[in-house]
Amino acid sequence: RVPFELGMTQLLKGDNQAAFDQLSRAIDLYSGYAYAYYYRALAADKIGKKDITVNDLDRFLALAPDAPDAPKAERILQAARG
Repeated sequence: RVPFELGMTQLLKGDNQAAFDQLSRAIDLYSGYAYAYYYRALAADKIGKKDITVNDLDRFLALAPDAPDAPKAERILQAARG
């Protein structure tokens, strides 16, 4: 949980690369945490990693299709796919 919290802190500070790195670590430690994928996708989008944005949003929606952020994830995913 610590890498996830650190990643969220970095994301809120606007350090998208650091957020991406910490959220990647969180996913490495526990691949079932849906929101780690969601927030890493947001960071990835901001640093130009569209392939990871798409993959992470797909994973988030697979893990948490009824999450409150699912509609927003769908919109971001559609935009990332073009």
